[in-house]
Amino acid sequence: MATKQIPYGLTDFERIRTANYYYVDKTRYIAEVERNASFFFLIRPRRFGKSLFLNVLRWYYDVNRKDSFEELFGDLYIGSHPTPEQGQYLVLDHCASRFREFAYYYERFFNPGFREKMESLPNADEKLTYTISEAKRLNLSIYLFIDEYDNFTNAILANMGEKH
Repeated sequence: MATKQIPYGLTDFERIRTANYYYVDKTRYIAEVERNASFFFLIRPRRFGKSLFLNVLRWYYDVNRKDSFEELFGDLYIGSHPTPEQGQYLVLDHCASRFREFAYYYERFFNPGFREKMESLPNADEKLTYTISEAKRLNLSIYLFIDEYDNFTNAILANMGEKH
């Protein structure tokens, strides 16, 4: 058996779980998050595992990844204690940089023309507004992850200044 590697700086949950890296199971906190937070704000020091935990949540909640549940989570705490929300969401992470990927990845859940309309909108705010309105109309649930919120906020402030 090959020696396990230390995943320093890795935030790709699937890679960690399938490529012989050590993984400290924190999946018991998934049910805690569901029970206690409508809006979840995780603040911890740098290099504390926030991005990895968000990646775990993406794999856990994504409707397109629910077939990977047993492989990735089967021997973890949540594998024996899944919540009803497992694999139930269209997952949107970051915002501006991921709308095209989101539209392509989930277009089968929306009406024809969704992706083309999304790509024609000029900014992240309009894309998010459109996505949310279409999801509500079709009764789809979206789980929005914003990692590196400080970078995200700083980018908005830098691009828009004090006008907004």
